Amino acid sequence: MELKLRIMQILHGVIRQIYIANWKQVFEAVSVVAAVALLAILAADDSTGIGVIDDPLIGPVVAYIAKVAPSLYQFFVDLAPKIATCGG
Repeated sequence: MELKLRIMQILHGVIRQIYIANWKQVFEAVSVVAAVALLAILAADDSTGIGVIDDPLIGPVVAYIAKVAPSLYQFFVDLAPKIATCGG
């Protein structure tokens, strides 16, 4: 009986860790999507006067993306020269 109870406690702990890890991944994915959307807005609104004022926020947003999603950050880094030269 003692062994069965211990096995159940271990299984419960493992299941709880998996559940928490999955929610953490979901939160990170949603926050990265929000950060990319914010980055697009910050870059796109430079045609307005307010757009130039909010440019200092680009650095922290990019740093967050680099920390949470390094492969996505590398994609943007690789894409930047192509954008600067109009794809050439």
